[in-house]
Amino acid sequence: MKKAFSFVKGALIGALAGVTAGVLFAPKSGKETREDIKNKGVEIKDKFESAYNTATKEVHKKIANLKSLGEVVDETKYRELITDVINELKAKKTLDPAVTRKLGVQMRKDWKNVKKTLTK
Repeated sequence: MKKAFSFVKGALIGALAGVTAGVLFAPKSGKETREDIKNKGVEIKDKFESAYNTATKEVHKKIANLKSLGEVVDETKYRELITDVINELKAKKTLDPAVTRKLGVQMRKDWKNVKKTLTK
């Protein structure tokens, strides 16, 4: 979970840098500009965390379903589940492409933690 939040911080910093550059060139006062930057940063962070939590819950539901059917979930199967869940979220148009890529990267990194829960 620590890795997930450190990734969120990294994603937030990257997104914030882009937003900051755009906002700084907008014709607004310093106070308005700072408020815009703050609000956009919070919005980006919240979107990623929400998408990550939703996708993680869906993947865990699918894992539980497979386990109840007696199937073994290995890393390959886990990656397939991630792809399925992300594609479902894309189809619902709930994710923007940048968030989608970062979400997939983070969830693949989570395999070691997921593997531990599968062996319990």
